Amino acid sequence: MKRGEIARHVTRGAFFLAVEKGAALLSASQAQKLAGVLAKRLDSRYLLGRRSPAWRKVKNRRRQELVVGGFTAGGGNRTGVFGALLVGYHEAGRLHFAGGVGTGYDRALLDQLTGQLRSLVTRTCPFDPPPPRSYVRDATWVEPTLVAEVAFAEWTSEGIVRQASFVGLRDDKDAADVVREP
Repeated sequence: MKRGEIARHVTRGAFFLAVEKGAALLSASQAQKLAGVLAKRLDSRYLLGRRSPAWRKVKNRRRQELVVGGFTAGGGNRTGVFGALLVGYHEAGRLHFAGGVGTGYDRALLDQLTGQLRSLVTRTCPFDPPPPRSYVRDATWVEPTLVAEVAFAEWTSEGIVRQASFVGLRDDKDAADVVREP
C-alpha cells in the first residue's frame, strides 16, 4: 500500500472497509514511518463530540538492541530496585547515551535485573559524552556488558529513544556489536 492509498483510506473513512486489510495498512504505515493507524469496530456508531471505546489507536513501535550502561534508583513501589535502565549504542568507538527505559518490568524481573546490575557496578560512566545532568545525578554506572531489547516510538533529534519500554535481555548479542539502527 502506498502513501497516497493510505491517505485515500483515511479521508474516505476506509478503515470501516479495510477489515481484511488492517494488517497491510499497519505494515504500510510502519514502512512509511507513520505514527500508526486508527481502527473502529464495524458495528459501532460514531458519537459526535465523545470518545468511544469502539475506536482504537494502534501505534507503530520500533525495536532496537541497546547496551545497559547504568540505572537510576527506584522510588515509591520500586524502592530497593532500579527505576530505569540507562542505555546506549556504539558509534565511532564510543558508547553514546540513548536514554532511560523505566517501563516494561514486572516485580520478579525488577528483582532479577537489580541483582545482575549490582554485580556490574563501576565508578566510571561508560557513556561518551556523559548523559545530561538530569540523568547523571541519580545514576549508578555498570560495566556495559548487558544488552536490552527496547521497543520505542521514535528517535529524538538528540538521539534519545522516546517512550521506551523494556522487552527483554539479549544473551545472544555481544554489547560491542550494538549500533544504532536506522
